[in-house]
Amino acid sequence: MLETSWEIFENTDFVINRYRAVTISLDYYGDSVLNSVCDVAAMIAGFFLAARLPVWATVVLVLGDGSVRRLLDPG
Repeated sequence: MLETSWEIFENTDFVINRYRAVTISLDYYGDSVLNSVCDVAAMIAGFFLAARLPVWATVVLVLGDGSVRRLLDPG
């Protein structure tokens, strides 16, 4: 519910105009429907995995995700 609410709020004129005002992306018009649906699906999958995996496995996945992101975007 919270993720879905955020996805709706994130695509309001208020947030989109704020994003345009503070970045160089003047042609940003919000997320696509597919992007929003996939964000919600990823959140559901994350909760499902975290609820069923042992704590150590969840921690490894979270730390591993951060490490991969740093490797892909070193700047």
